[in-house]
Amino acid sequence: MGRGSENRPARYKCPRRTEKELHKELKAAEKAIAQLDAHRKQLATALDATTHDTTFTRLEAELADVSAKLADAEDQWAVLNEELGESEE
Repeated sequence: MGRGSENRPARYKCPRRTEKELHKELKAAEKAIAQLDAHRKQLATALDATTHDTTFTRLEAELADVSAKLADAEDQWAVLNEELGESEE
């Protein structure tokens, strides 16, 4: 007997989220995107205005971190939106 998914008990399957849960997660993702985007814009403005090397380096690193988090949040939103679309069909 193999160890494929056909031999796994049902409890190991990923449970599908309800439409209500998906909407709640989608709303949270949208809120996170808005907050991260606002923070990214603030950092970009501060970065443009700074003339101090140490401050520039710190802001540049923080901007890269926030931009990565924003990209992750946007990816999460896309996955949730797709999953929601599939659940409504």
